[in-house]
Amino acid sequence: MNKAFSIAAIVALVTTLSFAEGLKIGARAALNINYVSIDADAAPDLGFGFGGGGGLVAVIPISGDFAVRTGAEFGYRTLYSDKLADVKSSATEFALNIPVTVQYTYSIGENSGAFMGFGVQFDIPFASEIHVGDNSSEFKDRSAFDLGIIVNCGFNITENIAFDIRGTIENPVGLALTTITTDKDNKSYLYGGSFGFTYFF
Repeated sequence: MNKAFSIAAIVALVTTLSFAEGLKIGARAALNINYVSIDADAAPDLGFGFGGGGGLVAVIPISGDFAVRTGAEFGYRTLYSDKLADVKSSATEFALNIPVTVQYTYSIGENSGAFMGFGVQFDIPFASEIHVGDNSSEFKDRSAFDLGIIVNCGFNITENIAFDIRGTIENPVGLALTTITTDKDNKSYLYGGSFGFTYFF
């Protein structure tokens, strides 16, 4: 079901971009880091997880130095990786990420400048698994999607190359947009960071 949602999301995004004027389209490759926070007394402090991925980026001018930055990226990620009672445990999955931000660019040269944006990111995870020791099983109560607030900042190195850092917060100031599980008694939230390079065609 999540794969069908992923395909539908990509089709909707491509259709929307086809009507945009003056847009820039590029390919982004990124490494990411993830952290799962559990809102409970005496909750274990899970270790960080890592991953990577890539996809398409679109920058759509709005007015002056303001633009909408969006795209679609596929990636593989480890939600957490820890060692509990001398047994290694982790959770891994694939995911479609759709970030949407409104950004402002401060031009430094003719083709370079720093930018910062704020917005939301919609993630559709699939093939989620939990690993404990040498055993693996399906992450059955994984939420169908994640929704988080994102902050994105970066630098346009040249007209075609940009570097950016993106942070995603699923539970900003206690608002709890979504949780990573469907278990109402398990309030676990996903925080993520992404470090990427984009080449604009």
